[in-house]
Amino acid sequence: MTGCGKSTVGKELARLAGFSFVDLDEMLVKGEGKTPREIFDEQGEDYFRKLEHGYLLKALELENAVISCGGGVVLLEENRKALAGQEVIWIVRSVDAVLQHKGVLSRPPVNGDPENYRRLYRARRRLYASCAKTVIGNADSWQCALDLARMYGYVK
Repeated sequence: MTGCGKSTVGKELARLAGFSFVDLDEMLVKGEGKTPREIFDEQGEDYFRKLEHGYLLKALELENAVISCGGGVVLLEENRKALAGQEVIWIVRSVDAVLQHKGVLSRPPVNGDPENYRRLYRARRRLYASCAKTVIGNADSWQCALDLARMYGYVK
């Protein structure tokens, strides 16, 4: 979900593992010249999800990379199939902690409403669980990355 620490944890895990870091939303912005918000507003969520699928497939071709996917990547069955067999990590943070995170409420499809975030989380958590090989709590992003690096044997 948006605001759980995917990018922060992902960057640090990549550094600790000696891998590259890829943020799917940043990849999309670079390729399309528009932010996810702009694409949502101009062409709608369905169009955005199709674009996101293409960028996910490109990112999954990379070797030795930590990929931070957007929180809605699990919504398309094609994405869930593409993620099958990958080392997918579900980073969990309490809803209250996420809602205190700067900027979370402004991101699509939360659109300024904390109840939208709660509703999205309830709707998506089953999908996250179905894709994840590892589930880890994130009260502290740096500790979370270190715990993951230890779990996967990148640091002692």
